[in-house]
Amino acid sequence: MSTPEDIPAVMGGVPLFPKGPPEWPGSLPEVRDALIEAWADGSWGRYDGPLVERLQQTAADWLGRKHALGVASGTLGLELALKALGVGSTPGNETTRVGVALCDYDYPGNFLTIHHLGAVPILIDTDLQTGQMCPASLTKAINHSEIPVKAVVASVLHGSSPDLGAIASVCDKAGIPMIEDACQGVGGALGGKRHGSHGAISIWSFGGSKLLSAGRGGIVFTNDPVLAQRMRLANTRGSVVAGLSELQAAAVLAQWPQLESRHTHRAREAEILRNALTNVPGVRVPKPLAKPQECAYYKFDFWLDAPPERFEWALSALKNEGLAIDRGFRSLSLGRSASRFHAPVSLQTSHKNSPQRVVLHHPVLLEEGAGEKITQAIKRVIRQI
Repeated sequence: MSTPEDIPAVMGGVPLFPKGPPEWPGSLPEVRDALIEAWADGSWGRYDGPLVERLQQTAADWLGRKHALGVASGTLGLELALKALGVGSTPGNETTRVGVALCDYDYPGNFLTIHHLGAVPILIDTDLQTGQMCPASLTKAINHSEIPVKAVVASVLHGSSPDLGAIASVCDKAGIPMIEDACQGVGGALGGKRHGSHGAISIWSFGGSKLLSAGRGGIVFTNDPVLAQRMRLANTRGSVVAGLSELQAAAVLAQWPQLESRHTHRAREAEILRNALTNVPGVRVPKPLAKPQECAYYKFDFWLDAPPERFEWALSALKNEGLAIDRGFRSLSLGRSASRFHAPVSLQTSHKNSPQRVVLHHPVLLEEGAGEKITQAIKRVIRQI
């Protein structure tokens, strides 16, 4: 027999999060004070002020990186990284096609950035357990691709991570550089090594919804002075074309002291949620490779095994509980002309699992007891499918 607590909000029950999704990044007084200080000392309007330099150095030191370059967005960061690695048309070489490998389940902007540079996205299948890039699939793709692979983009997604060590080994063996797209992974780590410190080049994002937010912006990192100089030159036309602003740097620096405490809180609530959902019928949760305290939850993802005709209803019902939840990315190979990418390996795991993947936005994980309440909301909805 159902109790009032079992009734979803969409069916007349009381929403478990009646105030709705928390605002993000919110109105932190520390950010306000930092912006006022930047206004007062005049640094807000400078081309080359002290705040961007301070943030670059702070982040590089934290990661153990030698070089850091503030940029206008994480997407631009990937473009500069690829250019530095020789991806893109050059005079007299426009007809030479090269490929960049990335997971079939990935941020669409990465696919489009590769296209923008005139390269071919080479798609890799997902790992069944983690939902991230599969190293074995990458090996097969490199060995069987008709198009030479110039670089590999390994993205850290939804609080989990691909096996970056295994992917780096595959890349090293093939003589191909790896780019770590850690735009979603700021504050996280894998095997004790922080996201942003893996690969030949790595990328952070400070987009409006990110774990450190400035509305826009990001940083690219490397230990190679030649790659660092190439990225600087690629973003320069007499002056910096699309850099990080002093105000953006001020906002990020003001949030920096809270990065680790917020990370710890989100990771704790997410682990409660993960453990509670493990044996819930109709729900499958990925198995992260990282330790629970290392996972950086920009999103919390899971697979919802609902019939197609009930999937949208389930998402709507979860939103009615006050959660910011939606579908994950669609497989990059679906809905696109086959002429726009190369798939030298089967993408069956990605195709099977991507349509059922849902993602929960991170701010709610900063609330006390969020893990238990989110579990209750999901169980409420699952019972009605």
